[in-house]
Amino acid sequence: MIHLDRIQRRFGARIVFDGLSWLIPKEARYGLVGPNGAGKTTLLRLIAEDDHPDAGTIHRAGTVRIELARRDGDVILAIADEGSGADGAGAGTGLSIVRALVADELHGTFALAGPRAEVVFPA
Repeated sequence: MIHLDRIQRRFGARIVFDGLSWLIPKEARYGLVGPNGAGKTTLLRLIAEDDHPDAGTIHRAGTVRIELARRDGDVILAIADEGSGADGAGAGTGLSIVRALVADELHGTFALAGPRAEVVFPA
């Protein structure tokens, strides 16, 4: 579970989030859609702890970690999910969802190493 509580994030005079509150249950699946500059990446960076809100708090519970980085120009999305999958499989439900999404929709490469996966999107 992730709970964003009254998040505020600004870049100079530009307000990206002002009072954003959102409860994301462990089993939830969401897609972020919006125009360039709407704050999609900023939201993911806040959730992944790659950025910090100017105000408000982010509460986390559970075993899923998300990292977003660049390596040699490629975008790397790393997800660690130490839970068990819905069918009892070794990979957690989050990783099972990512594997299907990457293979079917995003055409990136997916590498699974224990409870951690890396998705590479070529530059």
